[in-house]
Amino acid sequence: MPDVTVGSLVVHRNRPDWGPGKVFGLCDGYVLVGFRDVLGPEKVKRLSRAPMLLASAPAQSDAQLDGWKVQATADCRVDQTAVAGAKKASRPRPPLVAEMTLEQALDRFRATYPDGFAGPAYCRAERDWKWEKHEEWLSHFSGHALRDMAGHDPIGAGRLVMSVIQTTAAPLLHPKGQVSALTHGLEEEGSTRRFLEALADYLDANPFDATRFKALVDALASLPVARAGARLGSWPNLTVVPFLAQPDRHMFLKPDPTKAFARLLGEDLRYSPSLRADTYQRLMDLSARVLEFLRPHGARDFIDVQSFMWIVARG
Repeated sequence: MPDVTVGSLVVHRNRPDWGPGKVFGLCDGYVLVGFRDVLGPEKVKRLSRAPMLLASAPAQSDAQLDGWKVQATADCRVDQTAVAGAKKASRPRPPLVAEMTLEQALDRFRATYPDGFAGPAYCRAERDWKWEKHEEWLSHFSGHALRDMAGHDPIGAGRLVMSVIQTTAAPLLHPKGQVSALTHGLEEEGSTRRFLEALADYLDANPFDATRFKALVDALASLPVARAGARLGSWPNLTVVPFLAQPDRHMFLKPDPTKAFARLLGEDLRYSPSLRADTYQRLMDLSARVLEFLRPHGARDFIDVQSFMWIVARG
């Protein structure tokens, strides 16, 4: 076993599917490790310190593992006293138990589309029209065109954005509610310019930048609304444009099917209706793992992951 310390990130040599793990305790003969990608509640494991069992992870920082708080006893078990104390302070999140594996989810997907991601039925119903919208985005906003138009013609740029969002196929946004609200919101010059510039900054960020994410959230919330009580700051409104603009980097989050899929796999997105970076990062972590699993089966990008999630979620 590598010379690790508490806080180190490791991988299990025999279980790469567990993903990276964080060391929470070391003692004679044992190590307490929490593994990010283990399905279900048994993510924290007491393992033997046998040689060659664990290896140092390539990266020593992970957005999800960095937030885990686990205390170890002297013999490398989870300190249940600390857990009990935490329960008094706040209600614990109930453990999620996976109802299916990704292999079973793929079987459910194939029950709807037996020919998979390359089949004509799937492409016609799910992929082609979204890819056409991506190409439409590129035809309007390749290079620095979005930032340039935001500066000299924000209203015109906003209308082009809405032309990408609107579709005669199965819409990602509700046409009378969300689409009409965004259309109205992008008709005021100053707030539209702010939103488009924040969007350009966000799309330029690689890797993910929580500060630019927050700036985009704030710019979306600042758009004018058509009626009192209306709200533009929703997950679908926030994520639809990045998803269509860069489907190799961004995911669309519609709460009900996304949460349903995560529950089936025992994954906790820590979903919040507030537009928080940690919720989106958890979705992207899950989506990236799903895409890695699906690539050998023909999936190409997050368009296929989004379709897969929704099809599996609706059963």
